[in-house]
Amino acid sequence: MINHGWRKLEIKIPAVLAWLITFIAVVMSWVFFRANSLQDAMEIIQAMLGMKQIILPSGYARILQGLAPLGIEFASDIPYWRNPKLVIVLLLCVTLLPNTQQIMKRFHPNWWWAIGMSVIATLSLFSMNRVSEFLYFQF
Repeated sequence: MINHGWRKLEIKIPAVLAWLITFIAVVMSWVFFRANSLQDAMEIIQAMLGMKQIILPSGYARILQGLAPLGIEFASDIPYWRNPKLVIVLLLCVTLLPNTQQIMKRFHPNWWWAIGMSVIATLSLFSMNRVSEFLYFQF
């Protein structure tokens, strides 16, 4: 929808900005699939937009202490800040590695691939008696 709106207005936006808008739209829409209710989804969206509370690593408290009156808090245990290098590496992987469409352009199956997939399919069929929870069981 966003793409059609931009095209209708005949506004040319840079590819990086278009990618960012699409990424944010997809991430925001995922919230509604995972939340238990619409109210929970709205709470999560508000938190993502910083309307609930913004928590930064305590190492920045000295530098950014002037932001405390605006509701910004500082905490020592923020899970994703334990290894910021990992977050950066994963973000680079997601943005720079080929997507499924690009991979499938180079995909040329052969007999070894067919045999391997047959073995995996057979093993999967034999393991179907195990119980596992369906991801979207709530819907």
